[in-house]
Amino acid sequence: MKKAFGLFLLMAVFVFALISCGGEKKEKETPEATIEAQVEEVAATTTHAPETIALYDKYCTVCHKEGIAGAPKIGDATLWGPRAEKGMATLVKHVTEGYTGETGIMPAKGTCMECTEDNYKNLITYMLDQAGLKAN
Repeated sequence: MKKAFGLFLLMAVFVFALISCGGEKKEKETPEATIEAQVEEVAATTTHAPETIALYDKYCTVCHKEGIAGAPKIGDATLWGPRAEKGMATLVKHVTEGYTGETGIMPAKGTCMECTEDNYKNLITYMLDQAGLKAN
């Protein structure tokens, strides 16, 4: 009986120690909160509107981060240079109508059905700026 009581007492102390050492629990960050924090961080270091950064993160980054389907990677001046030379009007046309070229495919509206022509201009300008370029 003494062993059982001693074991019970030891377990009770152990459980109490675990409970009291837990500290405060942090709220788990949702993916949306993480994305919002990243958007705010980028927006603080750029002259581009937070809406543009949010649209880029939601739609453009899918292909332009890794160069999927021949998309020019963000920040790659070698890939963006020939496109910038075509001018903003051509780039916006390729985004809105879609485009299939020798090096890849641009889906119509870049999968952003809610984007306006001004959104596309801002998004293109943002990506060109990351490569240190301007559209002709």
